[in-house]
Amino acid sequence: MFAEPSARIQDLRAGDDCVINGRKWWSSGAGVSNCAIFILMGKTDPDGPRHSQQSMVLVPRDTPGVTVLPPLHLFGYDDAPHGHMEIVLDKVARAEIAVTKLVAPDMSCKAVDWASQAHGAAGVSQVTWLAEAYAHQRTVRIVDGADEVHRNAIATIELGKYAPAKAA
Repeated sequence: MFAEPSARIQDLRAGDDCVINGRKWWSSGAGVSNCAIFILMGKTDPDGPRHSQQSMVLVPRDTPGVTVLPPLHLFGYDDAPHGHMEIVLDKVARAEIAVTKLVAPDMSCKAVDWASQAHGAAGVSQVTWLAEAYAHQRTVRIVDGADEVHRNAIATIELGKYAPAKAA
């Protein structure tokens, strides 16, 4: 599947992955049953230098949030099995990613803290590796986004589920 360069992709970095929101019309070849990976090309940095405004992302067909709609007709004719599909790409795991980025580093930090407590003064000295481990684990809670950033993201997503629908 190729998105025309004018397609706008909202690209939110999530660790080593991207969260992509968008809709691609006329995705030629997406109807072929053994098409397992879509190549999505679109604008991710409209304000960047011209040569770096576009990105190509490989999206496995079975990725959560990828919905392949029935084929579009070309001049009124179905072009099966090749097809020209409309594909919807929705931030299905955004809440789960934010929760993981909040809970996993916090739990890891707590585990090292508990081990330090168990070792008494040795747990905060150079006698064990625990002081260094605690410093690393505490840093992880900041470098991938401070806890408060992830809490705000989770709250925004969860409260958004209950927001009144916008009038068209």
